[in-house]
Amino acid sequence: MSSLIGSISTRARLILLLLAALLPMAGLLVAGIVLDYRDTTEQAYQELEQLAQVASLQQSELFSATKSLLSVVRLTPGVTADGGDACRRLIRAVRDSNPQFLTMGVFDQRGNITCHSDLDAPATFEDQSLVRRVLAPQAPRFVVGDFMIAGATKQPTFAIAMGLPKVEGFVRGAVFVSMNLTRMGRAAKGLTGGRWETVTLVQPRSNRMLVQHPATEAPVGTTFAGHPLMALMQSRSSGGVVEGPGFDGVERMHGFYPIAGAETAGLMLLVGTDSDAVFAAVQHRTLLYSFAILGVFLAAMAGTWWLGYWTQLRPVQRLTSSARHIARGQFSARATIEDWQAPEFRELGSTLDQMAVQLEAGDAAEQVVVASEARYRLLADNTLDLITQVDEAGRRVFVSPASRNMLGFEPEDLLESTSVDLIHPDDHPALERMLQQLRDGTPVIGVQLRERHRNGHYVWVELNGKPLSPKGGAIFSSRDITARKEMERELEEANHKLSMLAATDGLTGLANRRAFDETLQREIARSVREQSELSLVLIDVDHFKRYNDAYGHPAGDDCLRAISSQLGKLLRRPGDFGARYGGEELAAILPHTSLDGAAGWAETMRSAVADLGIHHKGSPFRHVTISLGVSSYPSGDAPVSPAGLIKLADEALYEAKGAGRNRTELARRRPTASARGELRPGTRTPASGDAGMVDEAGSHGAARTRRPSGRM
Repeated sequence: MSSLIGSISTRARLILLLLAALLPMAGLLVAGIVLDYRDTTEQAYQELEQLAQVASLQQSELFSATKSLLSVVRLTPGVTADGGDACRRLIRAVRDSNPQFLTMGVFDQRGNITCHSDLDAPATFEDQSLVRRVLAPQAPRFVVGDFMIAGATKQPTFAIAMGLPKVEGFVRGAVFVSMNLTRMGRAAKGLTGGRWETVTLVQPRSNRMLVQHPATEAPVGTTFAGHPLMALMQSRSSGGVVEGPGFDGVERMHGFYPIAGAETAGLMLLVGTDSDAVFAAVQHRTLLYSFAILGVFLAAMAGTWWLGYWTQLRPVQRLTSSARHIARGQFSARATIEDWQAPEFRELGSTLDQMAVQLEAGDAAEQVVVASEARYRLLADNTLDLITQVDEAGRRVFVSPASRNMLGFEPEDLLESTSVDLIHPDDHPALERMLQQLRDGTPVIGVQLRERHRNGHYVWVELNGKPLSPKGGAIFSSRDITARKEMERELEEANHKLSMLAATDGLTGLANRRAFDETLQREIARSVREQSELSLVLIDVDHFKRYNDAYGHPAGDDCLRAISSQLGKLLRRPGDFGARYGGEELAAILPHTSLDGAAGWAETMRSAVADLGIHHKGSPFRHVTISLGVSSYPSGDAPVSPAGLIKLADEALYEAKGAGRNRTELARRRPTASARGELRPGTRTPASGDAGMVDEAGSHGAARTRRPSGRM
């Protein structure tokens, strides 16, 4: 073995040594490339999943709107399981004003279409499975069906149905719409763009593709049973991200998410983006790194070949002839060589050994320093994060080239400047806290600030910092998180919009019944806590059914909007609250308001509606009027339930209607602390034609008199 090693020439030994030194650096670069791929993949997956959720929310608005519309239609007079001309006229009018529907109609409990927007003769509803599901005893009110070919239009579609109000405890039929998939395809086209290439509406349960943009050769409703995407969406109903071929066979990165409101059909929205585009940047870097490594190896080998002759072979030839000079103290070559060294060096004398060792040690140390500096310089120059070093005074003494892409500045443009120069003024306090923490010797992690780009706009960055020494100075790494912050903002806006839709009545723009119940409960608790008064006013539109019968439901909707607008205008104080209580009934919650104050407000509201002058030929007053019932919770009384307060106002409203309408009545009783909501005598407004004084108003201690008109 010793002789074999000793036969290796100096040049070969240098090349082997160089390879041994370069291999760790090559391994480090390969590890960096692998980590870059992993980070890019994870980031792309997160962004695509979030984008799929946002796109799904946009599509869910269609189902939410459809649900709201069917909820109104099912309660509309004339829409029954028996059909009829009135039902057909109404259904056609609604369908004509909603182009997102192909057809609209009503079917009975046998699945026979009794009322249809396009058919005049009776027919059987195509999706009998939907009939059974929506008419089942415990069925959900809003059911989305499966893909089918509509019998009336011969077009691909899927139906959505909602059961009619129960009659004698049973659902006798349902109102349905069939969706216009062509229009939904155009809506999907509006979702495609810079962030994704394809948008597809899929029903994994039936393995069908319902809508896709851009359109493929496969027609709408094509079954893709056994396709990997279908299998994955069936197993992961909550959504996810996957890479693979799409329904058109093209490899993409896909994100999918269920559509809210379409749970009964299991519809999902699938978005796809080009995988090559996601990894283009990292592939480009990989190619550059590969060429760099190859170039370094070739240059090192050529240099070693040249260096082996000029620094080893030729000096040996010279040192052999000058050995006598070395013996006289002129040490210019190695003195002794081990048996396993190259044959050229064994000709040298032992007097050169010490010098050779020193020269070798110095050369080895220099090579280690050069290799280390080159390795760390390569990492700093090619990482996506911006690396910055500051001195004790806070001035930048090193800036990595990532500043070009992140902030638009060349590294030399930022040297000798301070961190505060580019920070948004609103973020200066956060910056000062971070610097103070570093001065205290504590690292900082995940600080989010805005830095000014060379073009003038601000970029969101996430900073990590570490102090370098007790005297001061620190090193920072910054990462651009602008895209992440924008996504967070979009998600926050989407959540806010959903919250507003959940608490708002779609017709009047007032709060809905659920928001009214929550607000009344909260205001009663606060009234008890603060020992303050609270009043409730219930409002009913007089002879509203006659108005709808005379002028039609669209005019009735306009009438309700006008009255709701007047209600909103009169609720001027911050705590006042208005809501649609149900049908043609509205409600107003008036905190810090006594029964007298609420009565005055109610009369103002009644006069405001009368001043609208909405003609009503079915009313004895010849214009639209309202009746109002007022109840109050006096300050200092025992707690009362919301149901008790509502019951008092409802009784007063019933008296107002019984006394001829177009008037305000006050509750005869007031709430007590009884768990059964028992009430004691209070004050009411006398019926029309009465005269004299009314009873004393409980703890308020004030007497009220009836006005000559008989109304408050």
